[in-house]
Amino acid sequence: MLACCSKFEKPLQILIVEDDTVSSIDLECILEDLGHQVAAVAVSPVFAAKALKTRHVDAVIFGATLVGLPPYALAKSLELQGLPAAVTSSHSEEFARVLGFKAPFLRKPYQHEDVAKVLDGFRSREVATAA
Repeated sequence: MLACCSKFEKPLQILIVEDDTVSSIDLECILEDLGHQVAAVAVSPVFAAKALKTRHVDAVIFGATLVGLPPYALAKSLELQGLPAAVTSSHSEEFARVLGFKAPFLRKPYQHEDVAKVLDGFRSREVATAA
């Protein structure tokens, strides 16, 4: 198990937006192993928008191809809200970039080290914004 959060850092509250149950469970387990908490799991951008209104969320990890509204609408909304986000796909990072995503990329199946790097980037952004 990789420890991500020191005793001085509070765990991040992460919203997972993923329409594949196995992938969302896998990511949830990794996030918890890394010492973070899952604020909610949404299966579409519509449910993600509802979760963002009712839950405290520090960051969002979402699939590049989701059922419902286009995920890039969600990405733009998160950007406007100043929420850090990462996009995921079982396809290549180039696939996500062609779709227009600029957010950090996580490839499925998820690897602890890759998720930890993305979360560290969220933390770095959090520190830079607070300064």
